[in-house]
Amino acid sequence: MAVVWKKIAFDGDAPAAHEGSHVSGGSDDIDSALAPIAVALTTRGDIPFHDTSGLQRLAKSTEGFVLTQGANEPAWAAPAGGATKEFWVPVSYGNVLAKGDFAALGIGSNANSFHSFSIPADFTSITSAVIVGISLITNATSELDIWSDYGAHNQAYNTHSESDTASTYALNADQIEEIDISGILSSLAAGDYVGIKIRDIDPGNIFYVLGIKFKYS
Repeated sequence: MAVVWKKIAFDGDAPAAHEGSHVSGGSDDIDSALAPIAVALTTRGDIPFHDTSGLQRLAKSTEGFVLTQGANEPAWAAPAGGATKEFWVPVSYGNVLAKGDFAALGIGSNANSFHSFSIPADFTSITSAVIVGISLITNATSELDIWSDYGAHNQAYNTHSESDTASTYALNADQIEEIDISGILSSLAAGDYVGIKIRDIDPGNIFYVLGIKFKYS
């Protein structure tokens, strides 16, 4: 018995025609395999994932968001902030004294302490900014007035100038206290140069200023 081989010629568009013959929801094996993945990828940037019902669509998210894993399904989320960093600013000007074993500037009634520092290039936002000091006496309404001047290179030194002369503070004798100054640094940016002035208004008190603790992300 002779075997006859025949060469089968395909038109140039035969593959496209073959591909076009398969549709989502079709009945043959290829259609059945394609149907789940065809479920929902409607937009550039969509991602398929599998839940308890099968393949689903995770719609594209906001630019810069990151893909995170939930308890079961994936989800988009804003990127977490960087690690908190901090630095310490000692007294920059004044007659530095000692309080115990601490170097400190003791400011009596209407005396000032001054601090100068710069903001690191990786600064994004303030986590906390506090003056650290020790009060000579206990006073539930101690008055400390605080001022700030700050600006960047090629700006006026007082491009931003803020103050808090209304707040009072509950201070305890010989305890390390933290006085929040973040409110007078509301427009702070990376690269800024900062000056802080602190004045003790309380008659009969000495506030021993140790420095400024600055935390940021």
